[in-house]
Amino acid sequence: MKGLTESQRTVILSEVGKQLSEWITESEEFLKKYAEGIYIAILNRQALDKVMAEKFEILDTIRTIHDGNRIPVTISMGVAADEPTIALLAQRAQAGLDLALGRGGDQAAVHVDGKMHFYGGKAKAVEKNTRVKARIVAHAIREIIMDTEDVIIMGHTGEDFDSLGAALGIAKMARYLNKNVKIMV
Repeated sequence: MKGLTESQRTVILSEVGKQLSEWITESEEFLKKYAEGIYIAILNRQALDKVMAEKFEILDTIRTIHDGNRIPVTISMGVAADEPTIALLAQRAQAGLDLALGRGGDQAAVHVDGKMHFYGGKAKAVEKNTRVKARIVAHAIREIIMDTEDVIIMGHTGEDFDSLGAALGIAKMARYLNKNVKIMV
């Protein structure tokens, strides 16, 4: 939104709200604007399954919004399901949102059936590495580690020293949280 006039910001926010509203009313679910640019949606499990099957196509719809900005409009979502309490649902959804934002935004991070799934992420990230991003990613990784008993860490194919160093760092985090940890090479 930087560099846009107030009227351009208003048009973009209005269009995002309209698109989200149309998207959520298709399945007759609940959407509430929480603050400027922040929404809370409540869906039943059947509607969530449908949205997941459609790979959160709302992300693509929002990305088509333009009004004087050179960078595409994107949204990020944290989604949680199958938790025993509302508080735990909120915690998982917030951790998912933090993780989605830490990965560059323009995606939905969905915590369902005890696993994290990612949808979207097609737009290029505007910011690279920052301390805020590092803190967000570390917090999200901590939440994921806390949800498990055993942690298995794998690097990418053709492992190099960067991958090994990252694996050692994550292993240290898991050990600090008193989890059983293994690094696969």
